[in-house]
Amino acid sequence: METISRHQLLTISIIYQIGTTIIFGFAAGAGRDSWLAVLISTILGTGVVLIYVSVTKLNPGLTYVECFPKQFGRWLGTPLAWLHPLLFLYIAGRIVADINNLVPSTILPRTPPWAILI
Repeated sequence: METISRHQLLTISIIYQIGTTIIFGFAAGAGRDSWLAVLISTILGTGVVLIYVSVTKLNPGLTYVECFPKQFGRWLGTPLAWLHPLLFLYIAGRIVADINNLVPSTILPRTPPWAILI
């Protein structure tokens, strides 16, 4: 199995945040200061990614989910380790729903929803 380095993870995350903010126009309500909204969201998102990277750096050889029981103990860490992937599934569902709602109304107005979801 191939793995990516911490630097590659950070770079991918920053590019993803900038790309989705610009494509979907989340900062459009800010008007002329939309560049500032994009900058702030990128900095905050990068901070979250740096937390993930630092947790994995503190626990070499363990996956991110395996870090929870080691850091928080068996009784608190095990439920957190089970809930954390569910959080990412929820976020993935929200992203798919956002794409399903935003893309037809902004970028591809005549495209059927099933084509966008595929």
